[in-house]
Amino acid sequence: MIFVFYFFAAILVWLSFKSFLGGIAYLKFFREQLAKPRSDYTPFATIIVPCRGVDKGLDENLAAFLKQDYPKYEVIFVVDDKNDPAVAVI
Repeated sequence: MIFVFYFFAAILVWLSFKSFLGGIAYLKFFREQLAKPRSDYTPFATIIVPCRGVDKGLDENLAAFLKQDYPKYEVIFVVDDKNDPAVAVI
């Protein structure tokens, strides 16, 4: 009966070692990816901003969407009703 325990213990040690080696390989891959230069790929982006009512600082928050440091993007403001008070701020 003790041999069954040793058998499963040996399997557990082997699987733990394989898992440890996998973690080291992942760490190596992760460091290599971080060392690569960043890509200049910046696809066109759309920002959808849902608005309802006028909250404190709404105009500053909406202005921050328009001052993004990104080359090509559009901002779409969405309201529930055309009579919403946020429409005047937008």
